[in-house]
Amino acid sequence: MASNRRLPPRRQGIRYGPPREKARFSDNGVLIGRLLGLGILLLTIGVLAAGALAFMRDSPAATASPRRTTAVAASPAAPSATPVPTLSPTATPASTAPPSGSPTPLPTNPPPLVQIGEGFVTFGTRADNSLHIVDPKSVFRLNERIVWSAFLSERADSLDLLVRISKMDSTQIGGELVISESPVTPLVRNAQIFQNRIRPGADLDGPGIYAVRYLRGEEIMSEGFLEITE
Repeated sequence: MASNRRLPPRRQGIRYGPPREKARFSDNGVLIGRLLGLGILLLTIGVLAAGALAFMRDSPAATASPRRTTAVAASPAAPSATPVPTLSPTATPASTAPPSGSPTPLPTNPPPLVQIGEGFVTFGTRADNSLHIVDPKSVFRLNERIVWSAFLSERADSLDLLVRISKMDSTQIGGELVISESPVTPLVRNAQIFQNRIRPGADLDGPGIYAVRYLRGEEIMSEGFLEITE
């Protein structure tokens, strides 16, 4: 028997019936997409951060600059328990003599020092107007003229002074042989510099080392040494 009940009229734009599973799957897909996007964003940020850190490490500005060293005065090092190795002396081969003739002997005495100033006799070949030696030296040839300038340790009258020339001789008592002793000329008062000239071939006793001294009594007022060679 047919039912005469009428169904209500369907409204346009409204869906009837149970909900579809497709909508639920669409919501899950949106959530998964958002999670994947967030993961990719975090991964990108991590990669950028790692690259920036590597760039900062490799850049010259981040490289540690070398330390500057400051020179200080050396001080004695503290004693160490570890012994410091020392170098053993190296043997030097003896020099051989020339094939013909005997080896030349070394000089027993070094040349005298050139001494200039108060209390010294300075030797040379020329002097200026103030009685100072222009070319000071201490070694002369036997045929060379010698000029000397005696600078006394204090002012004195020439009448009180003697000039004594001695030759170094190890066979003599005291190691010196007096060659000459004479008063100082010219006659002056209260002077401090005196000049004299000699010719070694005529005034001295051949090659050797000589001492020239200006004396007041036994007090040495000025002293100098020179060497005469052939």
